[in-house]
Amino acid sequence: MSAGLPEPLARCMAKPMAEDLSIAELQALGDAAKLARKPIGDVAIADALQALRKVGDPKVISVMAAASFTCIGKI
Repeated sequence: MSAGLPEPLARCMAKPMAEDLSIAELQALGDAAKLARKPIGDVAIADALQALRKVGDPKVISVMAAASFTCIGKI
């Protein structure tokens, strides 16, 4: 949510990401989120993925993308 994702989407994505990523990967993701910080609700999936590219870890990008696409269908 602090990166600008709507609360329902952020909550939905948190569990699969916590299960599939290491602490170091989650920290890298948090650092990327700081780069994309915008008001809540103003972050598009494309913006989030662009910030993740700066992380440079294909696994982090893959897990984030899978979680976001799964959760968008649920919200």
